[in-house]
Amino acid sequence: MMSSQNRACLQVKNIVFGEGIPKICLPIVDTAHKDIIQTIDRYETLDDWDVVEIRLDFFANLMDDEAVKALLQDVYKHCQHVVLVTIRTKLEGGQIDLTKDDYCHLIKIIIDCGAADIIDLELSLGEERLRSLIEDAKSHDIVTLISSHDFKETPDNGELARRLTLMEALGGDLLKLACMPQTEKDVVRLQDVTFDCANTLHQPLITMSMGQMGILTRVTGELYGSTMTFATAGKPSAPGQIPLEDMVQVLDVIHYD
Repeated sequence: MMSSQNRACLQVKNIVFGEGIPKICLPIVDTAHKDIIQTIDRYETLDDWDVVEIRLDFFANLMDDEAVKALLQDVYKHCQHVVLVTIRTKLEGGQIDLTKDDYCHLIKIIIDCGAADIIDLELSLGEERLRSLIEDAKSHDIVTLISSHDFKETPDNGELARRLTLMEALGGDLLKLACMPQTEKDVVRLQDVTFDCANTLHQPLITMSMGQMGILTRVTGELYGSTMTFATAGKPSAPGQIPLEDMVQVLDVIHYD
């Protein structure tokens, strides 16, 4: 069993998930190509962040394959940081309804484009389709982030652990779990499960409780095993995200040695 000082790590470009302070991800939820690029250019003038998340479910031309390719290639030219590409479906709190076939088609477009460092894959897609997409991503040297989101509640501890364990079994490189707490105890339970899984699984975890009640989990991940957090330098992509400057200050205090 790994100790809390010997948890799983994963290097992507110049950052290491699982080492030191949780990495900070800034989402982009603009809808137009030019606005997305302008936001990246603005982010690149800021310090103390690690990953940009391109939320393609907000992109107005998502169903145009060539427009998606052109956008991602442009993003990759403008961004010096790690690029995470996500299509968040309405089933998991996103902006768009997609059939599973359409979702897989779009993910393949992203993979083939070669302009992403990490790609988000939703656990709800199903094991067979996920295994195929993970294999495809790995063949293109793209890191896979398997994610599960529950905007209604925080499932029981056994279900939380089951989802993380399944993500690893499927071959995910990063394992993400986000849930909405109904009570303060839900927040603590998610941290407890994360701590246990971070010391038994072999891939880095990203977990959080959402909303006002879950803000604590966005800044204390280093203590219990969550390796990345999401902050804002513009529009938030999920409830409970806090501004980048506040996030950096709090993480520095917690990490103080």
